[in-house]
Amino acid sequence: MKKTTLYIIIILSIGAMQQLLSQGNILESENGRINNLGTIKVKNGQVRLGQDTILGRVEFLQKYELSQQSIPNMVYNQLVLKNTAKKIVRDDNKDVNNNTLPIVVMDSLIIEDTANFTTRWIGSNPEDIQAKGAVKNNANYDGPKYIIMDNQNQKQNLMGNGIFSKLSISNPLGVDIITGGFTITSDLLLKEGELRNSNINNFVMADSSLITRYPQSSLITEPKFDGIVSVHYKGNGDITAGQEIPSNRKTLKTLKVENKGVLTLSKNTVVNDSLVFASNIITNKDTLELNNRNNLFFDTTNHSLEIVGNFKRNIIIPGDSILLNNQYTWIRFNSINDLGEVKAITSTILPSKFQPYIGGSDKVKRVINLNAYSNNGLEIVGKRFRAQFGYSWRHNNDSTNNETNGLNLAELVLQRWTGDSWSDLPSSKPSTNFYGWAFAITDTFDSSGAYAIGLADIYSNLVFRAYTLLEGPYIPGSKDKMTLELWKRNILSQVSTDEYPLNLIADIKNQIPVNVPDSVVDYAVLEFRRERNGETVYNLPIFIKFDGRLVDMFGRDRIRLKDTLQNNKFGGDYYVILRHRNHAPVVTEKPLHLAPENNTLVYNFNDPSFIEGGSTSLKLVDYVDNKLIYAMKGGFIPYDKSDIDALINVTLHYTNPVYWEDSWKQFTNIGYIRSDFNLSGIVTTKDFNISWNNRGK
Repeated sequence: MKKTTLYIIIILSIGAMQQLLSQGNILESENGRINNLGTIKVKNGQVRLGQDTILGRVEFLQKYELSQQSIPNMVYNQLVLKNTAKKIVRDDNKDVNNNTLPIVVMDSLIIEDTANFTTRWIGSNPEDIQAKGAVKNNANYDGPKYIIMDNQNQKQNLMGNGIFSKLSISNPLGVDIITGGFTITSDLLLKEGELRNSNINNFVMADSSLITRYPQSSLITEPKFDGIVSVHYKGNGDITAGQEIPSNRKTLKTLKVENKGVLTLSKNTVVNDSLVFASNIITNKDTLELNNRNNLFFDTTNHSLEIVGNFKRNIIIPGDSILLNNQYTWIRFNSINDLGEVKAITSTILPSKFQPYIGGSDKVKRVINLNAYSNNGLEIVGKRFRAQFGYSWRHNNDSTNNETNGLNLAELVLQRWTGDSWSDLPSSKPSTNFYGWAFAITDTFDSSGAYAIGLADIYSNLVFRAYTLLEGPYIPGSKDKMTLELWKRNILSQVSTDEYPLNLIADIKNQIPVNVPDSVVDYAVLEFRRERNGETVYNLPIFIKFDGRLVDMFGRDRIRLKDTLQNNKFGGDYYVILRHRNHAPVVTEKPLHLAPENNTLVYNFNDPSFIEGGSTSLKLVDYVDNKLIYAMKGGFIPYDKSDIDALINVTLHYTNPVYWEDSWKQFTNIGYIRSDFNLSGIVTTKDFNISWNNRGK
């Protein structure tokens, strides 16, 4: 017997200028039921059915492009949409709880010819469209809702060269693209299962579109990208990034990582606008690059966030604090001169791992490698830039991820691997926070290389503690206080490293801090000699505090000692010289025995019995509590080579008359001036008197 297919053709006509859904003819079945085993073709007009499901094949075919044809939100077996009239999804069918029912297509959803299918209409709010079978789109779907492919029992086919505004893959068995060529203009949501595309049967992500991916989903082949795209990771679980990440360096606009797990990159990834993350990112051998001045956007409620591995910043602007792998690690170049040739910085940070070099396991359990690159992409070798570097590590004694390795937190400094040993960088005293982090700063980051955080090495277990007063800024009657005018007026930032005594230090420009510590009077220099008139073994810049304490560049009165020039063990007997730019230098009467057991001693350079020449080398400035108060003599500046030689050899004990004569040439000048003997920031008659009163004495 010949098989017969039943077609029910319902032809309704409407006026040529009809615009509203309520106008025209209607196919209506409020109380009855249409049992369709064949095909219903609705060429014109609207359909309103009281039933929740209709079998067979239903085609909506209205053509007039300025009209609309409503599509009931119900269950279909096959749903076909053709021709140019706008096909609008309705939202009036509700369940028993008054929730809007979705359109569900069990067998196949077909969008053909010039169809314009949409979930966007004023006053309506339909649900996402659920496709349980094949989807074929050779026309256009547009709207704020997804077409969701979500069969839970068998894989689905996807085909066509049309347009989707939003498409979701939610099938655990996956979706096969049989014939490609379609374009997604807004969102591709990879919720569950594989989207199996290929180079032959592929699809296009339109300019400024978005791919959202969950842990249970994947994409087999990289789509074609017609412009920029953003990628968003969500859901519960770890994700390894796949073909949703563009290979073209200019394509990925924003990367947003919010899956509750970790994201592992599987290839080099370049973000050109914004990097937002609430989960850790692991790069392994790949590199994550941020090609924008924007800083990272962290989830401020999650303080454990990091980029583990290689992270590159390609836009470096002087004055910007540039975040690196976490919110406590950063770098800042304060000027164009500091930046030098640097165009990019790569930071490689590996938590809970030791540096693979000699002594690495004796340090904080964190690898820090930093590399600077010039405009041609070549690594910058040597000290050709200068930056502030803020470094950090996990410090939580009650946590399994504590990286401090049992070391004394207060004694930790940043160190650079030189090829055969670790070299200390002047570092601030570490601070900690409530969230389990420790962090510190060095102002002298100037080289690419491997870094670690550790106790100062064998030479650096020596500290030097001392005290002095300067005649000029001494406050009469205070016993041990000096004025702070240079610091208060921010004049110390004008320091010249080309003049005595700072010019005695070879790499002084790399040691001068960007931020001067609180309450300091001025710079000075400590010098160490094995013999009284021998060569300088070691010198370093220091500050003199208002209360006379000598402190390092970070304001610490426990000054670490290390012979950075000869790289020999530092310790033993040394004559120590204290130099200031316009006060007479002083030298210890006897060599000091520098050893760890003497680290607690505090040396007084204002004690006549302590320095060579006794009271002849100092100036009596006060008498307080039945005690004579001495200070370093003011008014001493080098005038010619003989003066320099005398200052270097610590044999000049009285001022040259030319000193006070020349001071008048700078009378009333403001700034960091050598004739400003009282360090007030301006040359006045008080400076003249200091020099005059020390003549011949």
